[in-house]
Amino acid sequence: MESNKLKRSQLLTENKIYRLLKESTGVPNMYYYGNQGNYRAIVLDLMGPSLKSLLRTCKGHFSLKTILMLFNQMLDRVEDLHSKSYVHRDLKPANFVIGVGDQSQTLHLVDFGLAQLYRNPTTNEHVPNERKEFAGTLVYASINSVKNLAQSRCDDLESIGYLLIHFHRGKLPWYDLVACGPMQKFEKMTELKLSIPIEKLCTGLPDEFSYYICGVYKEILDFTLD
Repeated sequence: MESNKLKRSQLLTENKIYRLLKESTGVPNMYYYGNQGNYRAIVLDLMGPSLKSLLRTCKGHFSLKTILMLFNQMLDRVEDLHSKSYVHRDLKPANFVIGVGDQSQTLHLVDFGLAQLYRNPTTNEHVPNERKEFAGTLVYASINSVKNLAQSRCDDLESIGYLLIHFHRGKLPWYDLVACGPMQKFEKMTELKLSIPIEKLCTGLPDEFSYYICGVYKEILDFTLD
């Protein structure tokens, strides 16, 4: 639920995305969207625990086998969203949840309130790579995002890369930065994220982790140059 007095409705976007993905695997069913008194409400399937909750249960990290199984499903979920011309812009452990019942082996993607078009659905032309207001969760946000640039598919894939590192190592290099306030923390985290070499970011991880991150960074650079 959200107040219907909000100027920017995230539930309005959620309603649109759930309708677009109603035939997709790994997306909760939506049963209702509308006004209830002073609120907008949306009713979805009851889901199981999020990956954030499961990380706490598993003492902060998953086995490599579990990470790879999750990785396959995360890519499938995001690919479905991208096929509808939208990017998620807030991929994090809390926004991937396990299903219940006969869906208990299926990873679900939720919380589309910050989703945004990355291309024109009619012409397939990308949106201009212009400056945007920051959106997402800083820990997992892409480099383009912290630079306040428009996000594309590569940015969601970059966030998934940070999730993989977190799942394996238990945290990211910028996770425990000490700062005097939110603004300084944003600046310090952004500075480290922009400057850390990939080999240091992926130290101690299987080589495939750095291959993936390198591939995503290359795609982002090519898109930015275009």
